[in-house]
Amino acid sequence: FAGVQIKNHDISWQVIGDSCIFIIPADGPLKCISSVASIVDSEGHIQMGFGNETDYLISNGTIKGSIAEGTDSLNSGWISLMTDAVSDWFVKQYNQGNNPIDVLLKLESNDDFEELIEKECNMGRMKSDDSSVILINIPPDENGVLEVEKNHILNTAVDNFEEWFEQALPLWMI
Repeated sequence: FAGVQIKNHDISWQVIGDSCIFIIPADGPLKCISSVASIVDSEGHIQMGFGNETDYLISNGTIKGSIAEGTDSLNSGWISLMTDAVSDWFVKQYNQGNNPIDVLLKLESNDDFEELIEKECNMGRMKSDDSSVILINIPPDENGVLEVEKNHILNTAVDNFEEWFEQALPLWMI
């Protein structure tokens, strides 16, 4: 589970398990938030501790492990919520000096996303697993009020992406 609440430029989050939240400031370093152990080494590379056993939250309220919670602010940039396979790929690309956010932002459809996932899995750069990404743009503002411009929600498990997106988008614009 990964969830964020955005009020103007203040962000609060909760995450448990192997999903990650990335805060990607327009003018600063990437921040990775997860309940999975992670460190930033002396070269600025993120090291994630993804494994076969993870903390989790069950719909009946059962929690195994602990929920990572926190707050931050973001004047402009992106917030992304990702499942573990995409998070691991994203971190590896970032550590190699690539700009994986640009790769994701260039995708125009869920079909494009599925093609990217398939290609990266076939190349051995991503594990074959459920893959979901939510990208939330935090544009620079002049008046202190956040106005969400463009969001991307990509998921390999959604059959009718357009219908799901129309239903989900208002939730992210609250």
